Amino acid sequence: MKVLIACEKSQEVCKAFRARGHEAYSCDIQEPSGGHPEWHILGDALKALEGGQVVTMDGVTHDVGKWDLLIAHPPCTHLAVSGARWFTEGRKPLSLRFEAAAFFMKFAEADIPRIAIENPVCVMSTLYRKPDQIINPWQFGHPEQKKTCLWLKNLAILQETDNVYDYMMTLPQNCEKRIIGWEEATQKNAVKLILALQKQWLNSGGKQMKPKTKSELMTEWANQPDQLKKEREVKAVRKAMDDARAVMRDGLNRYVKQRLKLTHLLSWKAGKAWSRSRMPTAMARSPPTGGTNSPTFGKPGKLPETAARARTSTTTL
Repeated sequence: MKVLIACEKSQEVCKAFRARGHEAYSCDIQEPSGGHPEWHILGDALKALEGGQVVTMDGVTHDVGKWDLLIAHPPCTHLAVSGARWFTEGRKPLSLRFEAAAFFMKFAEADIPRIAIENPVCVMSTLYRKPDQIINPWQFGHPEQKKTCLWLKNLAILQETDNVYDYMMTLPQNCEKRIIGWEEATQKNAVKLILALQKQWLNSGGKQMKPKTKSELMTEWANQPDQLKKEREVKAVRKAMDDARAVMRDGLNRYVKQRLKLTHLLSWKAGKAWSRSRMPTAMARSPPTGGTNSPTFGKPGKLPETAARARTSTTTL
């Protein structure tokens, strides 16, 4: 099978497929760091998508015809949601995001029968479509987490092979979230994920591996070292204490808010009563005089005082 791994500098994926006997080539605008320039296409990955004859760094021309499988790792600098604020704040022009999205779509629309595109959580879920799967390294035996999205074409969903989530939760947070990006992490952290990928997508003919049952997971738990069990128990106790503190803090906050609301209400009522007590008695009890609200307004035979004075003055003149 002829495999193209686009935008890969480390060559870890390429070497994993080569170890299984497949004709795999990495491609990037940078020179490889994996030590196999004879498997690396130095140049534009979009040009390599066309297949045909490709030239590796050792100067040898290879006639690959049409690719059977494409695995692409397009740059996520302008696509990841973690950097979205740079665009909303106007520090980066939106044109960079749409250029990166267009580059992503070139791989998605490539004329290759099987395609897998990897990226972190990014805006392509909105601009293109939701990923077919979101995975983490802890699902494949590595106790670290970094959400990785996969957009698949004619490939089966990956099934986790070695779930170490519980063990990962016993580690310090700086170890738990040590992965920064795919390119920086491939040499140390992605080997088990890559093995799961090529085993499930190639060796099993696209069939999904059967997930572990609850009894199998319980058996694994029983066979784990006592020290690990103790660490998990300590972790569980700490989590329970943190939850209890959060509940107490939430209850205290609600109590304080209710007391403040009651205090403000009592203060407002006291101020209103004080202002009424200061009001003059005559002003509070005197009936209205004159105007449309006067009890004499509109009654025949009796004019308001101002109207009577005006009529008297006119008659005198």
